[in-house]
Amino acid sequence: PPKPPKPPKPRKRVAKAMENLSGLSGEIHAFRMLQSKYGANVVAAACWVSGNSALARLNPPEKTNDGHGSDFVIVHEGHTYNIEVKSSEGENDGFTLASSEIGRRRRKETFQILCVSNALTDHPSFRLLPNPYDPKHQSQFLIEEADARVRYREKR
Repeated sequence: PPKPPKPPKPRKRVAKAMENLSGLSGEIHAFRMLQSKYGANVVAAACWVSGNSALARLNPPEKTNDGHGSDFVIVHEGHTYNIEVKSSEGENDGFTLASSEIGRRRRKETFQILCVSNALTDHPSFRLLPNPYDPKHQSQFLIEEADARVRYREKR
C-alpha cells in the first residue's frame, strides 16, 4: 500500500524584529511594483497608508494609519482598492490577518492581499490574491480560525 502523506512541517516562529524587517522590505518592494505597474500618478506616496511609509521616509507619521486595515489605498479607474501586503523571507503559502484587516472584508471597496515572497532579497516575487472572505473566492483559501481576543464586562 502507498505510504500516507507526511504531515506538514510546523511553521518556524520568526523573531519580531525579523518579522518587522520583512514587512517593511515587502512593503517597499510592493510600492515599487505597484508604481511600476500603474504609474506614479496612480500610486503616489499618499497611497501607502501604513506606518512603514513613515519608516521609508515617504510620509510623515501623522499621515499614516496602521489601523486602517490595509497598507495601500489606490484609486484606479474610479474604483478603490485596499491592498494588504503580506511578506515572507522565503516562499510561503499562508499569512495571518489582523482584526482590522478582517474588518476590511465588509466594506464596499475591493480588498486584496499582495503576497511578497523572498522580501529580504533583490528579487522578490509577488502574488495578488482576492479577498479570502469573499464568497466568490473562498474555495481558493483554507481559513484556519485561531486566536480571538475576548473582552468581558463585570455584571453590575
